[in-house]
Amino acid sequence: MKKRILSILLCLCMVLGMLPLSAFAVGAANHLTVLETAPATAAVTAGSLYELDLSTVFSDAEGHTLTYTLSGGDFGEHTKITDGKLCFTVSTAGEYKPTVTAACAEGESVSHTVTVTVTEADEGGDRQYGYDETPASSVTVYVTISNDGMPLLSSNDSGAVMAALPVTVPYFDLSLYGLDDFYRYHTKDGQGSYADRVVVERPTALHLFIYLLERYYMGLPEADCCKGTSGVLEYTEETSVCYFVGEEAYSSAGQSAVSIGGTSTSMFMS
Repeated sequence: MKKRILSILLCLCMVLGMLPLSAFAVGAANHLTVLETAPATAAVTAGSLYELDLSTVFSDAEGHTLTYTLSGGDFGEHTKITDGKLCFTVSTAGEYKPTVTAACAEGESVSHTVTVTVTEADEGGDRQYGYDETPASSVTVYVTISNDGMPLLSSNDSGAVMAALPVTVPYFDLSLYGLDDFYRYHTKDGQGSYADRVVVERPTALHLFIYLLERYYMGLPEADCCKGTSGVLEYTEETSVCYFVGEEAYSSAGQSAVSIGGTSTSMFMS
């Protein structure tokens, strides 16, 4: 019996020796892997951006194009994967664990989790606070808008150079633009969370940006600004923007004039 078993084993070895390696290479190493140098932890302050180039996380030995998905929690609309990078930003301190899964066209996938510790942002200095919460029908500010350090020219008929330009911003109800979520309410000593739900009827930076876009970018007459009828939040017409010397700085290429997200105390604008 022992001789017979030995004979069978010898025959099996001879057969396997004649087979190509791929015929029995079960469990071969995957070609899509997580690099040993991929970061496992990161730290960032609340509201700041942490970027992770995913080419430093995943490797495909066969050179396949990879697609990525994000999981691990609800991190808000400003945390996303774009242009091969994980862009992570949240407004609340805590520990977060975004997980990125890479997949190739052959169906192979692998995941990696980064533990991101988000700390409270610096409260800043006194110069950032002391906001006047008394009503005002308008405020005047000085505005400079430049591209690569060179001031731009307004797009309206005024031909104004956008350099230390005095701009009087009127107060208007943000609900005219559907922006009720960005009302400014009273605070304690000009900082911290809102202390009531009474709207401060005084222009804010959001009022300024809307007015600037309507008057100096879209080129609307003064009488048509701040009425909520301009369509500025949906404005995508191709617009040429010039330097103050008259040469074109860039074209909007049909991009939106403005995009607003977040909340009144944590607003994101592009």
